[in-house]
Amino acid sequence: MRSGWELADRMEREQAAVADRERLRERSRIAGDMHDSLGHDLALIAVRAGALEVDPGLGAEQQRAAGELRRAAAEATSGCGTSSGCCGRRAPGRRRPPRARRPASWWTGPGPRGST
Repeated sequence: MRSGWELADRMEREQAAVADRERLRERSRIAGDMHDSLGHDLALIAVRAGALEVDPGLGAEQQRAAGELRRAAAEATSGCGTSSGCCGRRAPGRRRPPRARRPASWWTGPGPRGST
């Protein structure tokens, strides 16, 4: 009789462990999706700010402010990749394809007019 209770306890612990792993896997997947979405949105902000930075219809002060916004968005985009250690975990057998990484200078380098 005692072995039946021990077996039930062991099965219950194993079931709880499986549920915990599934919960962690789902949290990691959600965090990865949020990270990807945030990185994409920040990149779009940087691109749009870069277009404003060189817009001849804007004054020098507005172009300078757009350049600052572009650089800030680029720095935040670069920071996204380093601050999301939990997002790198994947379920066994599920790997994210490698992406080409651009250095921060790609986003923050001088604009077409040579401004920084």
